[in-house]
Amino acid sequence: MSKRQLKRFWVLLVTLIMIFCSVRIFAASDVMANDYQKIVSLPIGIGDGKIAYTPNIEDIEKRGPESFAVEANGNILILDTIDNQVEEFNKAGEPIKTYQLPDELKEFLDIETSGPDSFIVINYVGDVLEYKNGVILNKQKMDVKEEDHIAIGLFKDNDDNVLIRSRKSGFDFDIRTGKMKENMDGFKENLNGKNLELYSDLQKINIKYTYTPADTYPVFTTKQNEAIILKSEALLGNSVYVETKLEKYYNSIKMATALALPVNSNYDYKVPHKFVYYSKAGDAYQLVLKKDTADIYKLAFSTKDRTNIDVKLISEINPKDISTNEEVSIADVDGYTAYANTSPMINYSWTFNASTMKTPYIPNYTQSPDHLENLSGTSSQTGIPYCWGGAHGDVSACGWDSYSTALSKGKTAGNIRYENEEWVNSTAGVDCSGFISVAYRLGYKYNTTGLYYYFTVGTWNNLSSGCIFDKPGDHVVMYDYPYFSGSTIIGYYTRESTTSGSQDKAKLYSRSLSELSGYYVLHK
Repeated sequence: MSKRQLKRFWVLLVTLIMIFCSVRIFAASDVMANDYQKIVSLPIGIGDGKIAYTPNIEDIEKRGPESFAVEANGNILILDTIDNQVEEFNKAGEPIKTYQLPDELKEFLDIETSGPDSFIVINYVGDVLEYKNGVILNKQKMDVKEEDHIAIGLFKDNDDNVLIRSRKSGFDFDIRTGKMKENMDGFKENLNGKNLELYSDLQKINIKYTYTPADTYPVFTTKQNEAIILKSEALLGNSVYVETKLEKYYNSIKMATALALPVNSNYDYKVPHKFVYYSKAGDAYQLVLKKDTADIYKLAFSTKDRTNIDVKLISEINPKDISTNEEVSIADVDGYTAYANTSPMINYSWTFNASTMKTPYIPNYTQSPDHLENLSGTSSQTGIPYCWGGAHGDVSACGWDSYSTALSKGKTAGNIRYENEEWVNSTAGVDCSGFISVAYRLGYKYNTTGLYYYFTVGTWNNLSSGCIFDKPGDHVVMYDYPYFSGSTIIGYYTRESTTSGSQDKAKLYSRSLSELSGYYVLHK
């Protein structure tokens, strides 16, 4: 072979190798892309056939639908919490039907299909409605505390019975039979360090964690005894990152994994209460709330154990273990005092007189909080109502009158409209940042962005009384203590003034780790 031929041979060989490698790289990236297949984008807006969001306004918690479900025929049900509706779309994203939920029952939390043209919904305080062809067939009232909502959900067994599952107690309640089961889909759990054991009469599943064990529970068991487990693992440090997977197990062996899209980089609005769904047909879906659309993704199962946790993410978060089973020590007297100062606002007792205190409904300007809107006469109330832009606490603080003084001057109780983008001076109460400003006696009513610059940024593995979770431009809450689902942490109890949940006021509440992605830990 001549030198020229030899040179051509090596050039050809190198070229073939480069082509082969590029094909391999493309194929590998294609496999990753196939893990997340967007199947439909749903329109955002007010009214039938659309999904409602709260406005994108400074200091308004950005909220949207709280849950979704996929029917056997592939139709998608969206629980439109803001519009108090259930929207049904076909596979192409075309609206089919709108189901109006009762006006007297608001803030619905979860939805599950219960047969052809049938579904069941539950709200934050345990009101359960069963629908068939748009008609309510059954109503029930469960004993649910609003601050426990993050551990409550609707699930199915393999006989298509819909269950209310309390991950806090580890119990299932069969809605139709009224029977309580002291397990979750037949499973009980035992956590030992970073090893979680889920065990039933049929199999024993061992789940290992590298970082903090988070919300993990059985979702569904097929008639072939294949168990679908939702596994969450949290990185807690400079920020919070939660990785969520659906894992399939058979005879105690993991068979496949579906990896959810990362919450931190994909959600422009609040992470829904149920953002991952497993259908009886064996498919996994994810609801992602973008700025202009609500997107449904289909998540592919793979025999490979995929993860989004890489060296860069670990370096950014610098995760550390937390001692979640012990009392957290008090960081400083200022934080402790602020924590104590929230109780009088949450437990504030007062008498509401609808004739003089009800905030009138003026489109895009004022509206009474939901729990006061339909009242007449006088009634006893607990908690200072939410008021956009307000800082009327139990005492005069931040240069504002106390709530009682403001009412005595003729102001009305609360305001949940925010389009005016400033406090309406005929109304009284506290919004999220006003609640924190009063608790800390800051002398000024800061907004969520101002609080970020006023306080010092802390870490998620070192929380104490008085710490606040702040998302500048969105919402702020005060940390109370960890919330457990059985043995694993799923979020935190909070103290806050919010329009989320059943009553728009200062109250005890809870937030999941996933929805706290994007929040900063702040302390004095």
